[in-house]
Amino acid sequence: MTQRAASSTPSEPEQPATFTLSPEKLESGASNNYKSVTLSCNVPYHITNIKRPDWIGISGNSIAYGTKKEMTVIFLSNKTGKARTGEITFTVETKNGKEHTVTLPVTQQGAEETPEPEQPATLTLTPTTLTFPASGGAQQTVDVTTNADGWDVSLKDPNQDWVKATSDTAAKQVTVAVTPNTTTKKRSAEVVVQSYAGLTRSFFVTQQGNRPPESVSGLSLNPEAMTMGGSSGAVGFTLKSDKPWTVTADADWLHPGSTRGNAGTTYFRLRFDQNTTGAVRTGKLTFTTTDGKATKTFTLTQRVGSAKPKPSTPPEGTYDYDLAVNPESITLSGEGGGSSIDVVTHRLWAGSTADDWITLEKAVGRGDGSFDFTLAPNPSKEMRHGKITVRTEHGMDELTIAIHQQGQTGDIVLPGGVKVSGLTLDPATLIVDGDIASTLISALITPDDAANKSLLWMSSNPAVASVSILGQKRSGVALLPQLRFAPDADDYALVTIAGKGKATITAATSDGSGIVARCEIEVRSTVGNTVPYAPAARIYATPGTLHLTLPQATRVEIYTLLGIRLRTLDAPAGDTSVALPRGLYVVKAGQAAQKVRIE
Repeated sequence: MTQRAASSTPSEPEQPATFTLSPEKLESGASNNYKSVTLSCNVPYHITNIKRPDWIGISGNSIAYGTKKEMTVIFLSNKTGKARTGEITFTVETKNGKEHTVTLPVTQQGAEETPEPEQPATLTLTPTTLTFPASGGAQQTVDVTTNADGWDVSLKDPNQDWVKATSDTAAKQVTVAVTPNTTTKKRSAEVVVQSYAGLTRSFFVTQQGNRPPESVSGLSLNPEAMTMGGSSGAVGFTLKSDKPWTVTADADWLHPGSTRGNAGTTYFRLRFDQNTTGAVRTGKLTFTTTDGKATKTFTLTQRVGSAKPKPSTPPEGTYDYDLAVNPESITLSGEGGGSSIDVVTHRLWAGSTADDWITLEKAVGRGDGSFDFTLAPNPSKEMRHGKITVRTEHGMDELTIAIHQQGQTGDIVLPGGVKVSGLTLDPATLIVDGDIASTLISALITPDDAANKSLLWMSSNPAVASVSILGQKRSGVALLPQLRFAPDADDYALVTIAGKGKATITAATSDGSGIVARCEIEVRSTVGNTVPYAPAARIYATPGTLHLTLPQATRVEIYTLLGIRLRTLDAPAGDTSVALPRGLYVVKAGQAAQKVRIE
């Protein structure tokens, strides 16, 4: 046994550490074998790293501090025909931060028989991330696939007692349960699975913070007025009230979706009839809280006549245009919200947008119809402009709806009103030299009572290091990260190493404060024992939903069989689901393309 002390400056006095191994060396026959070893010390310590030959496995290690650790050393079968020797090196740390190394020599006899080919050890966890609500929710499971005789499960940080991970070797699963999160911060833990063959993998558990519901003060409508075409249709707007409310209409051509509602935020729908009066008309909805203290009015102005093209037989050589939309332009506040678009046509049609802050809902149909859209909050003080395009089959007709969203001015107060003033990433720099395949980046946000702590994560070079939000399901994370992260972090992102080079991971606030933080990553070499093949993208459907399982982050495009692009999204690695109406679609994910049927 050898012992070396690394140079460091202890933070507090401590008596010299003396380590003892019992036994001081291990010997084994050629067959698969298990040996016990005890590492003792006169002061509390914990093991931070273990280096060992690939024919040696170790189980029973705990990260907790103690003066004695009993472990099991697993000798894999030696079928080389020759004896082999090596050493196990334990890197240990005492409570004052001082590091030591302790070495255990190991020897294994060779088998006399001719060596037989043996399968490499395997250990795979699916999925590698679990997300729980603040209330705790139902327990979840992680599937364990390995060719080893068994495996152990433990928390990387034993002090995170809000997570309980239980192994079920018969079912080949780890069952995870969490206690309710009574704080407002998101929290995360790392669960380690170690096979008896010595392989180590980990998965991450994240629980949302117990944030109070958005407070609503008074009565407000967003927008408070709209102008529509002369055909019948529907509109939508956001209603916020701190009291129950009722609504009345002053015109019989207005049909509210409901006549009363409860306190909170509501997306209110209003249908209206075709205008056959020959003149522009105006109708109003009056919303009143039940205590009679607040009143708001929504005004709908309708233009003359019907926007619906009249069927006709066009002269030879001409084209009968058959598409109309209402409204043709709409402006919403910077808080976000949504509305609806009315479509009038005899043909198959679809809506699309290239603006990622605009989300369309079921924007496809045949004949007259409508679809909803929502806008994300505008993080800027400047007004932004986007568009929604509606096309009929084969691209024969096309119309554009102009979407305008106000900036965050002093007239618009976000919920809570407190913006982010500081953002720090841990780590701020990272050098990868073949030691990790994935890791976590944690984010600390100040002040603690900031109203909107949502972050936008991005990578400058995904070919070197890609980034994804931890709450999304992922697969293929290979090695256990060896970094330590702030236990009170507000957010986490999962970084996956893809190749050599440099990349910058950027986190930006989404509350309009403009705060940005970066982590500089340099990859000198990648992990040598990663999965030797890249799984193909899987595209399939269940009733009402398209499912994608992707080996890496990929641009996905969804088309109708007529070649109309309905939607474009940047899907992360792992599992993604997209709600779609019934029909046939062509889905392109990177180089893969597949036709799917949605029932």
